[in-house]
Amino acid sequence: MGTPALGPFGEIYVANQDAGLTAVNNAGQELWTLPGDGLTAIAGPIVGADNVIYFPTDGHIRAVTSEGKPRWTVNLPSYAYNSPGLTLSPDGAYVFFEDVALDAANGAQLTKRTLDPFDRFFVGSNGTVYLGGASAIFEWRATASGATIELLATIDGRALALGFRVLQQAGVTPDGHLWLLFNSQFEDAKLVWFDLAGNLLEVDDTPYAEGWPAALDSKSIFYLCGYLELGGPECRALTAQSASPRWQLKLPKANGIVNGSALVAGRLYLTTTGGHLFVMNDLAATQ
Repeated sequence: MGTPALGPFGEIYVANQDAGLTAVNNAGQELWTLPGDGLTAIAGPIVGADNVIYFPTDGHIRAVTSEGKPRWTVNLPSYAYNSPGLTLSPDGAYVFFEDVALDAANGAQLTKRTLDPFDRFFVGSNGTVYLGGASAIFEWRATASGATIELLATIDGRALALGFRVLQQAGVTPDGHLWLLFNSQFEDAKLVWFDLAGNLLEVDDTPYAEGWPAALDSKSIFYLCGYLELGGPECRALTAQSASPRWQLKLPKANGIVNGSALVAGRLYLTTTGGHLFVMNDLAATQ
């Protein structure tokens, strides 16, 4: 379930439908399988620097050692309304699920849920942790006595015409621009840009019914994929400096929406729900 994760030595970790976890090597040979807990995995795993694997089910968050042994299991601390998944802090000390922070060492819940059901933690490429939702973005920093949260930017949903869109994913580019991707089942995706002082920079009204943040490269170019109602899946390259895409490209002979991606050595790998794998080469040449 969800996107597989890679370990530091080439291991591939896959969350099973029964909320178990399977590890295979890069030759496809199974290394071990952790039995499920009788529930269902709701997102793919993530891997910490110490090679501990974390993944969520519809009842728990599970931490597993690289040998396939349970490290800890805690009850799911919050309900995910949109794109459930886990995020690690840059130092690996905290695991974030939606709007709740957990201690990565033992799963202890460190923060309470917020009042906004669509708030979520995310980590920028600058290594800073943020908490954002439909109305505001906060900067979150761990301290010796707990954590501090400072307001970074407010979001006027009416002025931005967000409608029924909710925050799906967010991040910070290497050149210091905050991006927020708002999605909805009823409206096309909208990409909103701020600077780190909280000033609104740009709003990209995309034509995609299903916006997928495919990748962000070292030059702060954002690769967004989605589904055109009459044209099928497509991808485009965007920046905070312009609402016009640097390029856009339809995926040939594809069906389904983009549901997985990875940017490796200048190549963008994409998977679709129709079972296709695409590779985009020479991205730098199209800039």
